Amino acid sequence: MRHKLLWAIPWAITLIGCSSDEIDGRNDLPANEGRLPITISTYLPGHTRGEVSPATLSSLGQDGPGFYLRAQYDDDGTLANAIDDTYYADADGACTSQTGAMAYWPSDADTEVEFIAIYPAPALDEGITLAKNASQELEVTSVADGTTDFLAAHRRVTRTADGAITLTFRHLAAQVVLSVRCDKASYNYTLTSATLTMPGQAIYNCKEGTISANATADDSLTFDIYTPGETTLAVGETATRIGSVMANAANGDGSTCTLTLGYRTSIGGNVRSYTKSATVSLISGYVNNIVANVAGDTPLSVTASVDGLPEYHAFVDLGLSVKWATTNVGADTPTDYGNYFAWGEVTGHTDGKNNFDWTTYKWCEGTISSITKYVPTGDSYGVNFDDQSELLPEDDAATANWGEHWRMPTEVEYQELISSCDAALTTLDGVAGYLFTAANGNSIFLPAAGRFSGSSNGDIGTNGGYWSATRNLSGSYNAKMLDFETFTVKGSGRCYGRSVRAVYVE
Repeated sequence: MRHKLLWAIPWAITLIGCSSDEIDGRNDLPANEGRLPITISTYLPGHTRGEVSPATLSSLGQDGPGFYLRAQYDDDGTLANAIDDTYYADADGACTSQTGAMAYWPSDADTEVEFIAIYPAPALDEGITLAKNASQELEVTSVADGTTDFLAAHRRVTRTADGAITLTFRHLAAQVVLSVRCDKASYNYTLTSATLTMPGQAIYNCKEGTISANATADDSLTFDIYTPGETTLAVGETATRIGSVMANAANGDGSTCTLTLGYRTSIGGNVRSYTKSATVSLISGYVNNIVANVAGDTPLSVTASVDGLPEYHAFVDLGLSVKWATTNVGADTPTDYGNYFAWGEVTGHTDGKNNFDWTTYKWCEGTISSITKYVPTGDSYGVNFDDQSELLPEDDAATANWGEHWRMPTEVEYQELISSCDAALTTLDGVAGYLFTAANGNSIFLPAAGRFSGSSNGDIGTNGGYWSATRNLSGSYNAKMLDFETFTVKGSGRCYGRSVRAVYVE
């Protein structure tokens, strides 16, 4: 599976409004009576993958469909809507409400507000519905129309210091790009039809961050990828792009769908027609590239590769020298622990590494005194001297797993995070960790994920250590990490398995 990071465009929305008991008079109330305006920063992929109406900043403007935004909270047991409107962005990304409505945070700072945004706005109740499941968790159900790439953003959060939050849009559909080739061009293959059968809907669970879509015989959709027009489509030995369709599919391992091709060929002067099917696994939020090889009397052969945005790696602008990811590498949400890596290794515990000590460490010969890479000249623990003090991209777990614009923070960047943000030990969704809040009100949460020493994962929920890209200036067996226990950036043995929080660089 090949991953390629899709460009993300940051843009800001400023909304001014009120709590539920003030809604009726919201347009007459001044903003200086102790109420805090809601400020939203959100990240939208630079382009979507539908064949029609790609979502860009300009399409979010008055000439496009805009996006629907709802913010709601539980007011004494009654669900109260604070925002329920369509919004548009100007050329600079600043957004306004279609109705001019205003919204403020509830006066009780402990009240959780749930934000949900849908693009395009008309998709709500047409291709998308919102509802609570049996566990009272908000779910977004989408039904693909074949061309639209539905987007959703969700967050449940209490009031921040300056009213700012960050929302991240994600793709709910899978794009299928079909190419077709034949086994022998001299047989004169002609494509007559191409269809894709998929689950009838996809369900995004906002709390869990998962998308499910399981087709049954009675719950499926079929879309045409190709139908013959005035001219027929000849199929050659080189794969030719036939078309694209947006499909309902799950994330993770994806959903099993059925590709069916109709074609005819002339063999020895005899024209034969075929209809053949094959199953393909499609993953939501990705470009699923399908290449089908047609042949006469053999089964349809299909190969697939996946390209696109690898699980929506959002970043936050804390007003610092780099932008910080909102989740650990290998995590789906800010409270997930994610993967654990030895320093300078790019595969971790969830990739199959089950022992973190010097006998298994990549950059040594089995002992602490035989370090083979990132060693200062003359260091007594090294056997090779390269004087490299910062991780190279090929040894950076963030770069290797998330793409070229991501890397592990340096020691200096961790020091900047500590010195420039207010840090507080707290719990988020029941998970202990540090919340770093910047002067601009934006924040990131680092869970106390513990560490791996040997095959033991200890200190979960009580301590945490996050690798930097910087090794110790002396003693090459150590590299720098952010340590929760001392709240400093200190050295630790490179062989241990620790968390990685990435930073985004242009």
